[in-house]
Amino acid sequence: MGHLKFKNILVPVDFSKYSHRAYFIALDMARCSDGRIVLLHVLDTDYITDVAHISTRDDYMDRWRKRAEEKMQKLYQGEQDKDVQVQILFKEGKPYEKVLETADELKADLIILGSRGKIGLERALFGSVAGKVARLCEIPVLIVK
Repeated sequence: MGHLKFKNILVPVDFSKYSHRAYFIALDMARCSDGRIVLLHVLDTDYITDVAHISTRDDYMDRWRKRAEEKMQKLYQGEQDKDVQVQILFKEGKPYEKVLETADELKADLIILGSRGKIGLERALFGSVAGKVARLCEIPVLIVK
């Protein structure tokens, strides 16, 4: 049996230390497989509640995207490996749905994502993005704690 080769690795990013760890693991795996990484940040539109101070939804989305791009560059730009292609995507919607949709669109063969380790009532009420992705996805999923 040969080694698994992961050519298209999707790494959903929420800017937590867990997604940061997931990125480093993805870099190592991509180097070994001559693969590429796609970083995905999803704005959870279910939790946009207070936009009264912003003139329009488009204005809010523009501000979100700008902040997310700045964070993405700050966190990941300096850590890229010249031998690993890294693409950055931004989407809005339900995070687990967008992760699954993006994995399908990209024909990803691995998803590596962080888990915040929510417990108790918070997990019961909101569920876990990582857990939903792992249950519903048809490709391998690596959850990093």
